[in-house]
Amino acid sequence: MKTYYLEKLTNNWNETTQKQVNWDNFFQEPHFQLTILDINLPLIVNNEFFYPLCKEFDKGDAGVDMIYISPKGKFIFAEYKHKPNYSPIRLVQETCFKFKQNEQFSVSYLLKYLVKRPKEVSERIAFKFTAWLSNLNLEKTFRELFFEDKIILASIVYGEPKESLINAIVSPLYTFGVSISQNRDYAKIISYSTSRLDKNCAYENIVHFSSDYDKYLKDNVKNKRTKRNRDNIISYIEELPSNSTIKNIFNEINKWNISISSGTGENISIFFKLKDNENRDRTFLRIIEKEKVQIPGNFFNQLRYLSINEEEIKELFHDVISILSPNIAKETSGKELHIDFSSINYFSNKECIDKFVKRLKKFIELINSNNNEN
Repeated sequence: MKTYYLEKLTNNWNETTQKQVNWDNFFQEPHFQLTILDINLPLIVNNEFFYPLCKEFDKGDAGVDMIYISPKGKFIFAEYKHKPNYSPIRLVQETCFKFKQNEQFSVSYLLKYLVKRPKEVSERIAFKFTAWLSNLNLEKTFRELFFEDKIILASIVYGEPKESLINAIVSPLYTFGVSISQNRDYAKIISYSTSRLDKNCAYENIVHFSSDYDKYLKDNVKNKRTKRNRDNIISYIEELPSNSTIKNIFNEINKWNISISSGTGENISIFFKLKDNENRDRTFLRIIEKEKVQIPGNFFNQLRYLSINEEEIKELFHDVISILSPNIAKETSGKELHIDFSSINYFSNKECIDKFVKRLKKFIELINSNNNEN
């Protein structure tokens, strides 16, 4: 185990000594990743600094949470977990699985990704990226680079890693525990590794754990999911009583010609989605139970994609709470807005609910207007 304390001086992070600071908390995984990317917080392996290059590379649900790069042209493929209730063995398996799913891509493909998805990229590091790869064959795949000792796999958690995660480490994995101060200028990084195996044995571990995770997905996740289309959602809403607040809110929002989808869990959940400035869907409202809705805290992590600022989201939350009352609408510690309509009758409270829907529409129009300008 090694512990590093880093302090940010101008745009660079330097090693320093332990200090008493107020540590930040992370409530949503994108917030964790985006903060690391925005403040350019490095990891350290064998006294070599690795800087965050890009996140969510590249294969859909099997995308790598973060790719780091060192000035020597070496990479870290990292999987993040922001909540303390993670399963250590699943995290190890998923880290291997994500690499295995993307190992066929080349460095030149990564270069194209940086251009295609600029909002997922650290501009400061991307600017230096080509120079750092000057001695590397850009057509080599990540699998080939792994066997050349140029790729490290890492599992990253916020705060102190669980002892069970430390015990689950196998070559070639590293585990990092990251803590960041509230003012974003001081960090603590704990690094764990195990004895290094030769690359063939280490790669066998990757294949083994990746296969275990693939089997887990097929046996425990996909088989339990229920696919629902728009007609299923409409049928569900139509069966609700006429005085259902959710039913009336849904019917109004459904007139806006926006995307609607359903969760795949055992109980039905409904997602209203808007288009961001990259023309991708972003959920702005979730129906999670018959009379409960949520405005997701992810809004605060997606400002770069929505062409809005944090104050505009805070204003939305404040207005909704004022319209519906603090007994019905409450902001959580995770920066979500939870709204419980189960205690009210729609027809008795139609005026304030109509105001709530109009406020939502105003917010959507603001985002659409800003996106059109950009």
